[in-house]
Amino acid sequence: MTRGGGGFRGRSLPRRPLYNHRPMSDAVRSIPHPGPHPHPRSARPRPAWLRALGREDPPTRVTVAASAYLREHIYKHDSFAATALYHDPANPSHRIVCKFGRRQRVLGLPMAWLGEWLARRERAAMMRLSGITAVPRGLGRPEAAGLDPRLATAHAWVEGRPLFRNERVGDAFFPTLGQLIQQVHSRHAAYVDLNKRENILVGPDGLPRLIDFQLLFAASPGLAIGGDPITLWLMRQLQAADRYHLAKHWHRHRPDQVPQPLRDLDRLRPTVVRIWRRCTAPTRLGRRRLLVAMGVRHGTGLPDTEANPEEGVLLDRANPSPPHPPQTAHPYALYP
Repeated sequence: MTRGGGGFRGRSLPRRPLYNHRPMSDAVRSIPHPGPHPHPRSARPRPAWLRALGREDPPTRVTVAASAYLREHIYKHDSFAATALYHDPANPSHRIVCKFGRRQRVLGLPMAWLGEWLARRERAAMMRLSGITAVPRGLGRPEAAGLDPRLATAHAWVEGRPLFRNERVGDAFFPTLGQLIQQVHSRHAAYVDLNKRENILVGPDGLPRLIDFQLLFAASPGLAIGGDPITLWLMRQLQAADRYHLAKHWHRHRPDQVPQPLRDLDRLRPTVVRIWRRCTAPTRLGRRRLLVAMGVRHGTGLPDTEANPEEGVLLDRANPSPPHPPQTAHPYALYP
């Protein structure tokens, strides 16, 4: 499963909780779900040029490996990609996730090259990480009428939901996430996008899963022996950034459990993170101000002020301070 987005033109199915499709218990039903927008003014929907597929939504029917799937829900539709959940009509419990890269022009300039590049990166990343159980299995290119398959990728659905803000996870969660990051690094790669909490899912067993691999940085296995020193330095820096973001989440969610080597965040913060923050902070602020000026967002311009924020943002807003689960309880006894 991938992180979500909701409320788009042309959707035929009502909104419902998506991160666990099994029947909910009474305890689960008592947890609030995304409600009306909390801001005093209504934001405008994104204009076509700020949507990967323009005015269109992901196709209602796709074919993957000669099997047909029907669209069940749209998780997210931002400037870079549109992501949707699909199911096999003959076996509704068999689900896949398809991501469709950008093809909408900007100021008349073609942008399909960007969608193709990101889709190709994600397909290659899932192939490199195949066999890691907490990583979704790549399924190649989905095909659909009017769709360029080079701009799309599909993977098996992963059961789980995003790690909530301020959530106290079980004792095994972060040690397991640390082992998962080590497995990624052992494939001569860096995950790169661990800063985003929405990319970390909490599975039905209370253990982590990872999604969204289009930013994964990979190098050839022989790099450490005689490769390009600049590429080698960058890979080591990005792997250090993975460890830093792991420690940061660990501090926020289980400060009582942080191991000694990960306690000093300033020491762990690598050069590439410091440079990235200095370079992107003005750009991020300018982008937020632009979206506010356009009426797409309000206030400080945070993502949850949009008319249709992604599903993970909505769920996080509806569950700002989840209760601390007993260590012996099944996590879905408390969470949707």
